[in-house]
Amino acid sequence: AADQLEFKLDNQRYFLKVSPLRDEYGLNWLIVVVVPEADFMAQINANTRNTIVLCLVALVVALGFGFITTRWLTYPIRQITQASQEMANGDLNQYIEPSRIIELDKLGNSFNRMTAQLKESVEALRIANEELENRVEQRTGELRQEKERSEQLLLNILPSEIADRLKRSESPTEHFEAVTILFADIVGFTRLSAQLEPMQLVAGLNQIFSAFDHLTEKYGLEKIKTIGDAYMVVGGLPIARPDHATAIADMALEMQAYMETMPNDLGKSLQIRIGINTGPVIAGVIGIKK
Repeated sequence: AADQLEFKLDNQRYFLKVSPLRDEYGLNWLIVVVVPEADFMAQINANTRNTIVLCLVALVVALGFGFITTRWLTYPIRQITQASQEMANGDLNQYIEPSRIIELDKLGNSFNRMTAQLKESVEALRIANEELENRVEQRTGELRQEKERSEQLLLNILPSEIADRLKRSESPTEHFEAVTILFADIVGFTRLSAQLEPMQLVAGLNQIFSAFDHLTEKYGLEKIKTIGDAYMVVGGLPIARPDHATAIADMALEMQAYMETMPNDLGKSLQIRIGINTGPVIAGVIGIKK
């Protein structure tokens, strides 16, 4: 039987094999084979190194292909994710590029259609809001104008301070220590009214009383009422003033001057009678109806 041994010589490892050899001629030999370890391990080590290098190269190539493949697969998904975040932040101008992957391409197309529909809805809502704001603004302007007209009509009937009290549901009745009241009427108006047409009579009175109204505003007085040809105005209320008698007297003089110098629609020269009195009064709005 063959024997295998190993030994070291000069720090090198050797393998030894002893094999017997016998033949029919009577030979009885021993064959000894000595092989240094370096003779056959060098190729094995070289093959091992080559195998490791090839494995590393294959690993690097596989990682590269895997990285490229991963980016190729995840790019559409990352694009959709980023577009979704931008839409959540209010930017609806998003578009997903087509993909070679069928499933991701379908997902991108669905996202693009959804974005387009959402933009249309937002635009329609914006237009509707603008129209609504315009209508509200227009209606508010109309209401403001109506309120101003109503206020003006109310101020044509009542002094502003009295009107404010009535709007606040406060009693407008008040005592005044000293005011001056003026009454004026046209001399011979009853006889004159029987001679004129009603429309001519009304037009003439309107001309005269409009002139008196301007004088009332000029002197800061309050017109109380007119009945037929009678005109009543007061000074010193609803806001007390110390010169109420002087203001009334000045207005009375201008009223007389107007009647003497200004032509009127009644076609006749007219005179007025004026009565003035000063003293305390209780002034206010009586009743609940005009």
